[in-house]
Amino acid sequence: MTRKADFNAEEWSTLVGGPMYAALRVISADRGGTLRESLALRRAYEQARAAHGQSEFLDELVASPPSIDPNQLREAGDRVGQVVSDRLRGAMTILEANA
Repeated sequence: MTRKADFNAEEWSTLVGGPMYAALRVISADRGGTLRESLALRRAYEQARAAHGQSEFLDELVASPPSIDPNQLREAGDRVGQVVSDRLRGAMTILEANA
């Protein structure tokens, strides 16, 4: 079973940001979704926490606060969708390599 200990600090940081980047990707695709997607992300974390004990990886993931660099997103400007997609691809690559 995959756990936090299977990843280095940089990889884990990328993985922890994955759900937030996924929500940002949806928000950037449809500008009207900021509040709706923020609430959906919150509900997803609540549901994952409610399932505590079913997956050590998921327990560790939702226990780690996501860290997204707002300066990186600001600098991306109208390319924010591409930056977010790149980060999501990076998280998937890390997960696939270690899972």
